[in-house]
Amino acid sequence: NVTSIYGSLEVVNTSLISFSPLWKLQRLCNPSVNGTTLVVRSNLNLRSIYLHNLNHTLSNSPIHIRNNPTLSLSSDDCERINRSAEVLTTGNKQNCRGFIKLSNYCSYLIVLVEVFLEFFGMGIDPTIAQIVALLALFAHLVYGENDETSNVTHEELFEVLSGLEIIAGSL
Repeated sequence: NVTSIYGSLEVVNTSLISFSPLWKLQRLCNPSVNGTTLVVRSNLNLRSIYLHNLNHTLSNSPIHIRNNPTLSLSSDDCERINRSAEVLTTGNKQNCRGFIKLSNYCSYLIVLVEVFLEFFGMGIDPTIAQIVALLALFAHLVYGENDETSNVTHEELFEVLSGLEIIAGSL
């Protein structure tokens, strides 16, 4: 009955043949700077990860799925896990091929807003909504649309921050 994991899930050196106990899992989130949400390593009998309900992964470090000699990762599995976190797969019977990090900082914000709403109920205070919108605007201005740091000078950054401070002060 697990639907969300906030932190890290490590499946290492087990006798599992599938992830069937986690079939309801919808969200893996680890917003820590160096944390990954998922490590699957050295499971000799693992054949399937079966995470068909997984909608969001939030991880600042790559997800590692390695050295599981009987695990065949389908393209659906790879796409589902790779929605907003980089996936590194090696040493499995079938690895993910050609996947790169698909996310941008806006997708991270979407996941964070969902987590926020889950903890604080369905309604959201308009002030909080405005703050989230300001953060999304800031992320867009600093990081652009392609997950690459834009060429923003310190002066431009401080100008944007000053503008956001003025807007936030009026809330």
